[in-house]
Amino acid sequence: MTEKRRLAIASGALALATVLYALLVVKDFSGPLIGTDDTPLYEYLGYHLRDHYRFGLPPDLGLLTNDVGYWHGTSAAYLPWCAERDLGAAALLRAFGPGPWLQLYAAASPAIGAFGTLFLLRREVGVTRAALVAFAGNFMAFYAAYKFPYHVNIACLHWCVLSIVCDFVITRRILEDRPIDALLLLVRAALMTLLIGLDLPYVAGYPLTFFTVSLAFWIGRWVFVARRCGVNLRSYFPKAPLADLAKTPILTALAAAGFLFGAIVYVPFAFAIVRGSRVYSFDDAGGNFWASWPRLLLPFLPGANPSSGWVTGIFGDVEGVAEYCVGWALLGFAALGVHAAARRRAWLTVGPLLVTFLLCYAFHPKRFPTLHLFPWFFFNRVAGRSTVVFPLLLALMALQWEPRGKRVLYILFGLALAETATAYTLVNHYTPMHFDAQVRAYFAAVRGSDGEAILEWPFCVAGGNGVGTSELCPYYGVQSTAFTNRRFFDKKVVSFYFSRLHPSQVTPRAELAALFNPDDPDVHKARRETRCFDDGQWALFDRTYHQHDFGGIQLYVDRLPASCVEQFHARYGAPAASAIMPGLGRVELLRRAPRPRTVE
Repeated sequence: MTEKRRLAIASGALALATVLYALLVVKDFSGPLIGTDDTPLYEYLGYHLRDHYRFGLPPDLGLLTNDVGYWHGTSAAYLPWCAERDLGAAALLRAFGPGPWLQLYAAASPAIGAFGTLFLLRREVGVTRAALVAFAGNFMAFYAAYKFPYHVNIACLHWCVLSIVCDFVITRRILEDRPIDALLLLVRAALMTLLIGLDLPYVAGYPLTFFTVSLAFWIGRWVFVARRCGVNLRSYFPKAPLADLAKTPILTALAAAGFLFGAIVYVPFAFAIVRGSRVYSFDDAGGNFWASWPRLLLPFLPGANPSSGWVTGIFGDVEGVAEYCVGWALLGFAALGVHAAARRRAWLTVGPLLVTFLLCYAFHPKRFPTLHLFPWFFFNRVAGRSTVVFPLLLALMALQWEPRGKRVLYILFGLALAETATAYTLVNHYTPMHFDAQVRAYFAAVRGSDGEAILEWPFCVAGGNGVGTSELCPYYGVQSTAFTNRRFFDKKVVSFYFSRLHPSQVTPRAELAALFNPDDPDVHKARRETRCFDDGQWALFDRTYHQHDFGGIQLYVDRLPASCVEQFHARYGAPAASAIMPGLGRVELLRRAPRPRTVE
């Protein structure tokens, strides 16, 4: 079979995998991404930048705002910002209005990663092996697939994948004393800046770590081996880089454009986030989420997979489905690759892969904080999120294996297909949600109200690190991201939910905690108030409402006793609009009476 035919078949297979991923994981492209849990956060960030982003070096992101945390205002730096996703969404919102922009981005991500991997690896290891790594690193990253949509920032890995693959190729060139061509160096530079456009504390951190580890291996290889053998450092670099780049003008132009765009747009964006995050001082990552290491040995098979009841019974709950789980097939391929490298005494080939894997696998945010050695992981508090890069690292290790017979190969391929089919069958936790005409009419009514803000009751001020949550968001389990609905009615709100809160962000709102009377102290279990306000609470609520520019009250009816809803109606008037919102239940708008006009 010719190389061109192999490439056509591989490309077709990866395109089919992309379509299946879009249908099985992303599922819905009919409109904006609507959901519960953290899902709406990612849409909200695009809307925020649509209204506040001003280009500059660094840009103004409008991080200090009172759009949320009204009326005191707060810093929105501690949100899951991704320059590429959020700026892209903001641009599309300005151009076309609401649409399935995040879903399209999530579906495109594995395609970019897969086809980019094929491009980078095909001349190094051949089309077939390159296509298999492309498939494994992007479509067998089951943990990342399970993260859609409630952690979209963890589900999109394309520049992360390509950065690791590119460094792997450079490592091979250095170990084989082959020159690194100019286009590869330019692509590496472009990927370094584009990578900054992804999630900084998690996704971008893993390829940065792999680059750091690889760089140590490159330097060590030259200092202790190549230099002693008389190899000149210049021999690794192209002798006529400009002439080499001129041979591939289109690819050169794309790589140069990617580098410049990332350097001018993404890097300053990241700098603005880092600078904004220093408004408050934190001593640690603000949390501790860890999954049991033996989970790595779990397969993805019917009745024996990370979602099986007996697995939860043994290992307990985890932060995300499939933490540390990659399946038996990838573990088998990687083990054979490492064994082959050991037999050939080619440890340096898999060394950076193994060291990076072990740094990630061993990480515990409190007891064994290996990743906190690197500054980009300072806020990393979820050990299992390293799982996003495990399939790629293992697949690259497997490249060292040269199968002598077909039996083991066929067994592992069959197992890989069975595990992939099982994993994607299990990706059924996400059911797309939509706002019906009643909800859209409700948003229009809120938008048409007087005043710059709307007062939600109950409101929710919460931090993912637990600060302030029990006091100011007792209904966190159902209301944590309800504030993001303001993107549809353009009113400021009291509520906000950030990945972490500083105590100083809670202090100005502390007195409002006296308003709550939840039916359960557990913020994940509480569902409604046990009673309505007493006289002191009514006085506090009235004072809050009338002293600020609220155009009305947004009442979450299902969080209140029926008698309390009646008291709100008697006190503030009948509902001007109502609707049933997905995940939140019935909401009502109690409009504030128009203020009398002054006659001059």
